[in-house]
Amino acid sequence: MVAQGVDEADHYIVELCERADVVITADIPLADRVIAKGALGLDPRGTVYDRENIKGLLAMRNLMHELRDAGQITGGPSAIGPKEVRAFADGLNELLNRKKLRRQPCSPTFLPRRQFFAPCLRCGFCEYQP
Repeated sequence: MVAQGVDEADHYIVELCERADVVITADIPLADRVIAKGALGLDPRGTVYDRENIKGLLAMRNLMHELRDAGQITGGPSAIGPKEVRAFADGLNELLNRKKLRRQPCSPTFLPRRQFFAPCLRCGFCEYQP
């Protein structure tokens, strides 16, 4: 069980996730936190969260939040349809393929670590930086 309170479930997810886990969430701040731990993130609409796009997505989310609070934007996202289902399946397939690549380090001399680190640019698993 997770304690009651704001973001308690998010804290629990971040605590439990490990590098190369796949986390499916529409919560961009949560995605940012799991990406920082080396996990893989996916939006239910098929957007793959990664180190290259998460900060931009977080900034856009914060801007949209401010616009909604100011009453300049109303409404929410459209319903999920066949296009989004296909994008989700494609994104999940991409992440599962990345996960396969992360199983083994590309260099046996560079051991994997489980906390914050700069992942290898080739395998995403070890700390080798070519």
